[in-house]
Amino acid sequence: MMIRVVDVDYIKDYTLSITFSDGVTKVVDLQPYLNDGVFEQLKDLSQFKQYGLNHWTIEWACGVDFAPEFLYEIGDYPTTEDSPLPSAAEKQQPYGK
Repeated sequence: MMIRVVDVDYIKDYTLSITFSDGVTKVVDLQPYLNDGVFEQLKDLSQFKQYGLNHWTIEWACGVDFAPEFLYEIGDYPTTEDSPLPSAAEKQQPYGK
């Protein structure tokens, strides 16, 4: 089965939450992979944050992309601390506020 990226959210630093076409969401830290060739330009965090989706993967404004299979392979399953959204505890307001 061919896998593709269907959604992506920025978490922090060089870490993204990526949802794939099989419904699986993984957290991917790309920092270790930005030390070679064309990927070095993504070390500039302002460049790293300029991404979008093409038909199969994440593509940065500078034209760089990673194969979706590679992103799937290096990704980890998310924990609550990886979520780009506030947790239920963070959303909860104390009484009287």
